[in-house]
Amino acid sequence: MNEKRKCVKCNLLIDSDLDTCPYCGYPQNKEEDNKNREKIEIVEPKKTTRNFNLFDFEQKDIRINVIKQIFLFITGWLGMTAISLLFQYISQTVSEPLFTNTRGIGLLNFIIYFILFGILSLICCTDIINLLPTFKKGKEFLTDLGYGGMLVCVSLIVNIFFNLIGKMFHLNVEENANESGIDSIVSIFPILSLIIFGIIGPICEEFTYRLGLFSLLKRANRILPYILTALIFGFIHFDFNCLTSGNGALIINEFLNLPSYLAAGLTLCFIYEKRGFGGSCVAHITNNVISIILTIFLGFLG
Repeated sequence: MNEKRKCVKCNLLIDSDLDTCPYCGYPQNKEEDNKNREKIEIVEPKKTTRNFNLFDFEQKDIRINVIKQIFLFITGWLGMTAISLLFQYISQTVSEPLFTNTRGIGLLNFIIYFILFGILSLICCTDIINLLPTFKKGKEFLTDLGYGGMLVCVSLIVNIFFNLIGKMFHLNVEENANESGIDSIVSIFPILSLIIFGIIGPICEEFTYRLGLFSLLKRANRILPYILTALIFGFIHFDFNCLTSGNGALIINEFLNLPSYLAAGLTLCFIYEKRGFGGSCVAHITNNVISIILTIFLGFLG
């Protein structure tokens, strides 16, 4: 603790044992100025180290305008179906149907995702200045990659668990229609698939379900957004055509694959809330890229 007092002339704080003010040079009368003395405790600033905490949500999710959130969700949720129907109608009107085989369906998916990415980016064009900083660099980027690894592990564990349940009831759990369809496209267009399904697709889904739906619902409640977003995210990967197929095994297979998508939806909401838009995008991209690379690798082996 250092004892200080004010200079009798300039009123600046000086050491109490000085006879002359070092600032104005005025001689100090200690006895007369005794009433102006102040004791000031010099406190060293505390060095704080920020420990990693999985459940520390200091980095808040980015919130944009309510109208934009609604448009992001509706555009991303219904946009793929609407654009797909439009292109199929055009192809049938102009010539013979183009999007009936795997190659045509793959090209249609690529076109749809490019258009959808453009529309969703346009909706958020004025918010880019807030969204770009959520994409981290250096160690923070590696952390987001780590969350991508966590997403892979969560999906894998849930998949294994429900595969075991299937075997308990003598059911052979296979890929659902969504996964087998993507695998077929990847086998024909590996590089394009890596770009579209690995990068563009995940960003579109993060625009739609995290930046749009999750953030919109979170304005009213903390728990509800997790439940609804995970459910909707899960069921967009569900093949509803199986319900009218009359094939019981196919229906059960779809439902046994559903929990891994629900778990992925919950995990991505968690990552988005903790790491922001950029964090959930990087994690989602990491998950999809790993999956597609494995599919390409296994395709070469097969």
